[in-house]
Amino acid sequence: MVGNSDTLFFLIIAVFQSICLIYIFRKYSSNYWVSIFLFIVSTNYISWMFNGMRQFIAVCLCFACTSLMLKKKYMPMILLILLASTIHGTAIIMIPLVFIAQGKAWNKKTIFLIAMTLLAIVFVERFTSLLDILTDGTQYEGFLDSEVMVNDNGTNPIRVLVFSVPAIISFMYRKNIQNANESVINFCTNMSIIATAIYAVSMVTSGILIGRLPIYTLMYSYILLPWEIDNLFNKESRRLIYMSMIVLYIGFFYYQMHFAYSLI
Repeated sequence: MVGNSDTLFFLIIAVFQSICLIYIFRKYSSNYWVSIFLFIVSTNYISWMFNGMRQFIAVCLCFACTSLMLKKKYMPMILLILLASTIHGTAIIMIPLVFIAQGKAWNKKTIFLIAMTLLAIVFVERFTSLLDILTDGTQYEGFLDSEVMVNDNGTNPIRVLVFSVPAIISFMYRKNIQNANESVINFCTNMSIIATAIYAVSMVTSGILIGRLPIYTLMYSYILLPWEIDNLFNKESRRLIYMSMIVLYIGFFYYQMHFAYSLI
């Protein structure tokens, strides 16, 4: 059907990815346009829809399963995630992460995950050795000893900080979120915590290997942040926070485009 048309091939992929994102943002975000704005100014549309295209197909397929995750329809969810893993093997990580994200925001499972993250950062050399064992027999076998890994300085701390904002806010107002007890927000909060934890580990290990994993859960932060602004702050503060968010994210967009990607 595609034939030799590269344009049609990439168009089909872009349409699939966009439909998955738009559908879930539209269904679950309290402010759909802010979610789209965050996805764009975070430069994820460049780093994933263009650069990490194959993995992002798997990400979008998993993201499209959000309704199944929330309704705890695990069998069809697992089957779709396994399908996504045939496109990119990293998708398999979503199976345990979905179970960790279930329940109230900042529950014992997420606290345990944070504790494990801190241990991985403190004992980074042992954690790297464990990664070498875990990647044995996979497409990343021998990657940790490669020249690419030797020159890998980890994920940029600025990037980690920006993507951690929704999780940081959720920690500051965790009692409010727990009292609201909305299943979608609980799930998105825990997914955002997971993304932050993985990014923190990738900052001291590998941005190329570990830094590729948070994208599976990061998408939920773009649902969480608008809800936090709309529900955790009073009317007077809300406008100032939205304005600050727009200015700071545009600043981050410029930083990424100019310094990280050298596109402008």
